[in-house]
This record gives sequence, structure tokens and C-alpha cells, in this order.
Amino acid sequence: MLKRTGAFLFFIIIGIQAWSQNWSRLDSGMALNSRVSAMAVFNGKLYAGGLFDSAGSKPINNIARWNGVQWDSVGLGVNSWVYALCPYQGKLYAGGIFDIAGTDTVSGLAVWNDTIWSSVGGGLNGSVGALTVFNNELYAGGSFSVAGNIAANNIAKWNGSSWMALDSGLNNVVFSLGSYNGNVYAGGNFTLSGSVPVNSIAMWNGTTWTPVGGGMDSGSSVYALQPFKNQLVAGGLFRHAGSTYAPYIASWNGTVWDTLGSGTDTTVMTLAIYDSILFAGGQFLRTGPYHANHFGAWSGTSWYSAGPGTDAYVSVLQPYQNSLYAGGAFTIAGNSTANYIASWNSMLGIEEHQNEYGVHLYPNPFSTSATMELLGHPYAGEALLELFNAQGSKVKTFSILGSSFEIERESLPSGFYFFRIISPNGILASGKLIAD
Repeated sequence: MLKRTGAFLFFIIIGIQAWSQNWSRLDSGMALNSRVSAMAVFNGKLYAGGLFDSAGSKPINNIARWNGVQWDSVGLGVNSWVYALCPYQGKLYAGGIFDIAGTDTVSGLAVWNDTIWSSVGGGLNGSVGALTVFNNELYAGGSFSVAGNIAANNIAKWNGSSWMALDSGLNNVVFSLGSYNGNVYAGGNFTLSGSVPVNSIAMWNGTTWTPVGGGMDSGSSVYALQPFKNQLVAGGLFRHAGSTYAPYIASWNGTVWDTLGSGTDTTVMTLAIYDSILFAGGQFLRTGPYHANHFGAWSGTSWYSAGPGTDAYVSVLQPYQNSLYAGGAFTIAGNSTANYIASWNSMLGIEEHQNEYGVHLYPNPFSTSATMELLGHPYAGEALLELFNAQGSKVKTFSILGSSFEIERESLPSGFYFFRIISPNGILASGKLIAD
């Protein structure tokens, strides 16, 4: 319900009305039986890599770029699967299992300068599955034993001119890389660095590898690493983080592991931050108590529904141009055909409106109640506050009078909500509200 904080107001519960889906396809997506496994933003465009031979209606080899309207090729592309993309020093680096990029012979790694493809210091003698930048150096992880002409077990770094090993490296494949609290973290399927036990996750302090709170279960894999709200979140195929039961996703605060609610029901493959919320993609069908087909959202304290998901796994998430882009093995996103790549926008379907006079909404996310203030608004008459859920259905309409009011949580489920305030003269304001 609404409470008055300076003027009389009341509310009416209304019937559900159709709205529109959160998901949008990108032209016709990729060719049949494709996969999208990597994305990055470079020079204002979204780059997508994977295993495909067309994007939209254009023949394109395993890497493509999207300008918000259409797909374009990236030179002649590469000749096999792209697993990782990362901008570094004004160029875009691509890692995978390919050995030709453009017209150049390469080895698992190539660089695009917005015109041509080139090799990177002799490349690596295997596949590259993860890339990240830390302290102006490019870190590459995967399954290899040589970088350039030096021994480097499954991880190495590139400073723009030469390769360097990271001590004795790691004894098996690296799937993910990230940085947190001034250190580099690697996730994968490894168990040792030299003789030091590091079960599926390890920290590099610039000199040596160290374990991270005991790591994960034996035989586990860590596929995603993402800093979020002063913690490092790890997703993958595991049931325990240290001694903590944390199915498939856990957070590390530098000292101990913690859960993200009740986790998910199976593998988390990717993590990304959009609108200050942590999103997860993977093979799962539930996040916490909610149905979440391969796509879920974590506020920092709880899981909630982010609307319809996809019909198969999501392997990569990337924010771009006010939307969150997902790639994977799916052909349907929401209720629409979207071949292996789609965009999700939390405000899709609500009319865009510039809040000229300002809206102060706090706290947001909220647990029990939220206060909304219209700042400096010239309209003094009665208005309507409409509330929509993430599926695009209008769930409540409130009649309001005055410039400050309180929204009570009551039985409102956790999730994304979108509001707009309407007067007889049109929309006064719009925005987002999150029930935690």
C-alpha cells in the first residue's frame, strides 16, 4: 500500500494487462547450430565471438560486430571457435582454438586494430579461454604450456611486446580471469600451482599463487569471476566453496566464502553487472526460489525474477548501450526467436521519459518500504503511479496527490519493477524499483 508523507493518497489493485517482453533479437542472429561464447565492447561497437559462419544475413567467420542496428564482419574473421574477447591498449584481442585470423597464421590468440588481424608475440601452443587486463598487462588463461617462446603453464601475461610466465602457472585448464582487491584471480579445473594446492581458484599477488579459502570441491570448475559490491563472485560447477555449501555460485570477501542465497540448481557459466545488479547466465533453471531459465539476477541480498529467460544455456553476458546482451546456445529469448544472441532491457515497454524535475527514490532496492519524492515538480493535482513487473504486466495503479509518498512492500514478490507517474498532461516521471 501507499502511505501519505505530506499529502492524502490511496491505491487501487488492478487486473493484469499485457505489456511487452524484455528481450530483443539482433537482426536474425547467427546461423543454425551456432554458438556465441564471447563478447566485448570495442570502439563503440559490440563484438561477439563463438562458432558461426553468418550473422544477420551476412557471411561472417566466428567473430562479428554489432553497431546497434546491423551486423558487420571483422575483417575475414578467424577460422575456428572464439572463446574470449578483451580490449587492450587500443586494440581488441581474441582468444580461442583458431590458427588463422584474417590472412595471418596465428596460434590461439590474435589482435584486431580495427583494420587488420595480427599475431601476438608468437601466440600460445594451445587454446585461450580467458582474457583480462590488470595493471596495463593482458593476462591470458587456457590450455597451453608455451607462450611465445617461454614455458607458461596454462596462464601467461603480455605487456604489449613480450610474454611472461606467472611463476609455475597452474596444472590444468584456466576458464576465467578477474581482478579483486589489487590481485588477479584465476578460475578453472586446476588443483595445483607447483606444489601448492589451489582447488579450481587461485590468487596471483604479483609474485606467487596462493589458495583462496580452500577453493572448491574436488573435480570442480570455476567458469566465471566478477567483482560485485566489494566481494568477488565465482560461478561454475561446484557445490562447496571452502567449507561453505554454496551450490554453483559463491562470494569471497578476501577472508571467507559466503553463499548467494540458496544458489542455483546447476552450472553458472557467466556473470556481469548491469544497472548495479549482478546477472548470472548458465545451464540452471532456478535461482534461489525462482524459476529462471538460464538467466537470473542477484541484488546483493537476494535472488529475484528477471522475467522470461532462454530455451538453452547462456554462456556470456555483456552490457552495451543501456542493455544487457546474452549469448549462448539458445534460439528463443523470452517468447521471441533470437538465434544465439539477444539483448535484455529492464525498461523495454515503458515509455522513455526524461525526468526533468527529478525523482528521489530510496532505498532502492527496498525490503519493506520505499519513499518516492518528486523534486521541484510543478504539477500539484492528482496523478497516477503505475507499477509494472519484469514480465511487462501492470500489477498496480496508485492514485497520488502531493510530491512525497511511501510504497509499502506488503505481498509484492522480489523482482524488478518499473514505475511511471501520469498526470492529465502526460507522463511526469518514470524509473525502476527493485523489491529485494
